[in-house]
Amino acid sequence: MYAMGQWNTSTGGRFYAGVGPYFGMGLSAKMKDSDIDLYKKVNGETPMSRMVVGGAAQIGYEFNFGLQINATYKLGITNSLDSMKDDAKMNSQTVSLGIGYRF
Repeated sequence: MYAMGQWNTSTGGRFYAGVGPYFGMGLSAKMKDSDIDLYKKVNGETPMSRMVVGGAAQIGYEFNFGLQINATYKLGITNSLDSMKDDAKMNSQTVSLGIGYRF
């Protein structure tokens, strides 16, 4: 659930922005040129976690004719390296650009 805000422009469009939590689930994590699946147990331990929880922020603009463009940044706060015994950490980061149309 995002906390969203919007600001109308004099041309009939609007800027919008939001922040909030997110939850993600990995579908596949295979090493390049290998069949090793990092989500499967190896010697009783799973190298990587499928689940990630974090925070997200989005900004965008909607034109007066319904076309929308936006950018989103997500930062995972959970460590994706499930069974690492040392201090190694891996947090996900995602940047995405979007385009849409509201009818």
